[in-house]
Amino acid sequence: MLTFKARRRRDPTASPFLTPSQRRVMNQLRDAMNAVRDQVIADEGKLLDAIMHRPLDQVVDMIPIDPWIDIQESIAAELEGDLIAGGHRYAQQVPAMRKATVNFRFDEPAANASRWARTRSGTLITNVTTSQRNTVRTFVSGSLNAGDPPRTVARNLRNVVGLTPQQAGWVQNFEDRLVSRYVGEGMTLQAAQARAAGPTARYHSRIHRYRTETIARTEILTASHEGRRQAWDQGLRQGFISPNARQEWSAEVDDRACAICEELDRTTVRIGEMFPDGDPPIHPMCRCDVLLIDEPANLGDVPTDVSDADLVGLVDEFNATTSFYDGYILRSPLNPAGDIAEYGEDAARAAQAYRARMAAAEPETTRTVIDLANKHGARPDGLDFRLKAEDSLTRKIASKMDDAATAGDELTATQAAEQMRDVIRYTYVIDETDYARSGQAILDDLVSQGYTVDAKNYWVDGNAYRGVNIAMRNPDDIPIELQLHTPRSLQVKEGRLHEIYELQRVETDPIKIAAYDAEMVEIAREIPMPAGVSGLGRLIEPIAKAIRAMVRRWRGGTLGVVGSGPPNERRVR
Repeated sequence: MLTFKARRRRDPTASPFLTPSQRRVMNQLRDAMNAVRDQVIADEGKLLDAIMHRPLDQVVDMIPIDPWIDIQESIAAELEGDLIAGGHRYAQQVPAMRKATVNFRFDEPAANASRWARTRSGTLITNVTTSQRNTVRTFVSGSLNAGDPPRTVARNLRNVVGLTPQQAGWVQNFEDRLVSRYVGEGMTLQAAQARAAGPTARYHSRIHRYRTETIARTEILTASHEGRRQAWDQGLRQGFISPNARQEWSAEVDDRACAICEELDRTTVRIGEMFPDGDPPIHPMCRCDVLLIDEPANLGDVPTDVSDADLVGLVDEFNATTSFYDGYILRSPLNPAGDIAEYGEDAARAAQAYRARMAAAEPETTRTVIDLANKHGARPDGLDFRLKAEDSLTRKIASKMDDAATAGDELTATQAAEQMRDVIRYTYVIDETDYARSGQAILDDLVSQGYTVDAKNYWVDGNAYRGVNIAMRNPDDIPIELQLHTPRSLQVKEGRLHEIYELQRVETDPIKIAAYDAEMVEIAREIPMPAGVSGLGRLIEPIAKAIRAMVRRWRGGTLGVVGSGPPNERRVR
């Protein structure tokens, strides 16, 4: 059960003023910056010597980071408190069960809140210290290249610590304008610099206040929304929220609203899923909220005279098909039977047997996937579809058998089933900025646990699909598919690309197939490329080149199309 903080916490989305927790986080960041700045001032002579005689990386290493690390735990405590407060606040949107004296109460294990807060705080401090190093590196190299004396560079370092490179540029421009003005009034350069030092320090403090306020608002809002996610996940597990409930984006549509938030206002997604561009806050100082659109779970057609015992039975029925693990909702995947009339009894029976074997391995695999996601900053998406249904499996088995027959080969239904590699399948969503690092950490962790992995990287210009597809086998030799996406790549894949692909999948004219592919390639170019992604797995040559070659061969009468599949698996002969 959660241990509640003594401090009352205000809703961070409800007021333009800072909440007490936001102010505390802002003050902690300000104090850390002041400590770094004071140390830089004290070490000005050492920094001058390093600037004159040592490599740039050594100069960067001299700027202290300990003050930032020292506030990590206290920020984690603030985030944890607001996560819990947010969970209780958003729990108030969960309806009570009709005709029953049963009300929802947010009581997730404290370990969940603490783990999330520590991870988030660690990420924040890592980002701040990385930004500090980048700012110092950019400032020193740029100043020296512009011809500034090393002594001036060392002195001015105090005015860039704690800021982003862009903000450091604002401060430097402010000081340059002041010095130029004072020199124009007849002062010497040294006197002008001395006179500008005070106003520049105050301007630096003002800009740093803006940055720390932005970080504090954004981080506390993020914690509050994580509390919402955990509370609603719990409500869904316990039967208070319907599996068909929706989440609605609620933007503050006023003269301060940005175009991104205005466009998202009133859009909805299914409960337990992320919005296409991620949950709020989606940018610094975002004021958006999320509303629950729900009817009490499983109670839509219940008579008015239903007893509490009957309601408990309905909840038990819901729980029988729904489990949870570490805060994630695990509904039993739908499994319609294969169509014997259309695809034959052999294919349907092979699909049933093979899926049953995969279903037995799925729970442990799903727990591993969730553990990896929590550890490496990913988020599972579409867990309802983690196991392919028998009807889809039957169709694919029959298709493989037909393809083999067309090629003059013989393939039994059981053999065709054994070729399926994506009956157990998962999707991770990873923020664009962390994609390459987290993706590599996930691959390394899988290998260390005894999995064999083959990661195909489609983040190459010209591909109609963007993502990393991992074909792997667990230590028991069970095949599993794992896709790595950014929020944007998943949105495009499941939206416009999917619509075109479904048309292409059934097309047999190679020229039309190529036209569809060209359209998908152009759409895929709208997806931002994550930094460093080229080193993740094996880069896959764009399929568009193969499609063009196929069309040339078809026009020459040397090609027959024998089947279709996802853009990276189309079969030709």
